[in-house]
Amino acid sequence: ASRRGADFRPGFGPRHELEAFEARQRLAQMNDAEREAARLRHLASDEACAGQANYCGRTAVRVSLFYGEGLTFCKGCADPHEMGSHMDTWEAHYSPIRFHVAARAVLAIPNFAEKRVLNSEQLAGRIAVVFRGGGVAILEKVLKLQEAGAVATLLVDFEETDGGCTRDFDCGPRLGRRPADHHSLGFAAADRLSDWRAVHIPVVLVHSSDGQRLIDLMETKKVRVPGVGEVLMTKDELK
Repeated sequence: ASRRGADFRPGFGPRHELEAFEARQRLAQMNDAEREAARLRHLASDEACAGQANYCGRTAVRVSLFYGEGLTFCKGCADPHEMGSHMDTWEAHYSPIRFHVAARAVLAIPNFAEKRVLNSEQLAGRIAVVFRGGGVAILEKVLKLQEAGAVATLLVDFEETDGGCTRDFDCGPRLGRRPADHHSLGFAAADRLSDWRAVHIPVVLVHSSDGQRLIDLMETKKVRVPGVGEVLMTKDELK
């Protein structure tokens, strides 16, 4: 099956691509002191942060998803492209391609999206972090989160029933194996295209250890939710 040719870049065009590339080039040439100074400038910048609490909150974890380049993430920063750490990803086969999405990361509640999503207000306009597994098909999770208003789905490979994925994204017969070129085949290529036509947001998979790094950065706490059970929630959601 061929990859879908949809393009998902809200507010993103050639000029922004060039700016992002130049930002990465500048970062590569900085030493540690210069990076820290740049980070502090971003946090103090009224222009970057005015009215953008989800961009510049000191406890917020921001993620930038760029098709074919994995993701970058950082905490309390304005632009993960400049300040972020890199993480490898594998896109869903029928996910939109040629996308760039940058937003705050928010944990879905319940974390496996096995029931009705309870934090739609927090997920709207954000990148939803959801766990693979829990007896729920990936497509079902994605559709729930898309309906909740998420602009992308970040799937953490906490699958236990089939062993999960290796570091190289060998994910077993259900999801498949990422090819050497990383792009010609996405995960879940064996699914039917017709089932995924309703999906309009990027969907990416990360290895369990990388996902855990991201979750640890989000400062979560286990909470028992009536009718759901034990879930991880961030400090912001507990307020």
